[in-house]
Amino acid sequence: MVRGWKNLFIGHTRGLFYFRVFGYGLWFASYSSMPAPFSERNGYVKVLRFKNWRMKVLRRWQETSVKQNQKEEASPGATVQQ
Repeated sequence: MVRGWKNLFIGHTRGLFYFRVFGYGLWFASYSSMPAPFSERNGYVKVLRFKNWRMKVLRRWQETSVKQNQKEEASPGATVQQ
């Protein structure tokens, strides 16, 4: 279930809970209901582990992807000089 207000989002299911405030947030998951993916097991994603739970910091990924798309649209056909 996900609930959202203007600057606050909260979501939870069995073994998973997250919240966001102004785009930034925390994500909690239980190892018993959701095993660790490859990226966590091999250290590609930073995760804080305690007992049967793990926590990740959620960043504002939506704004950065919009800025990147704007840069690509602003310079179509730009080439790299060697």
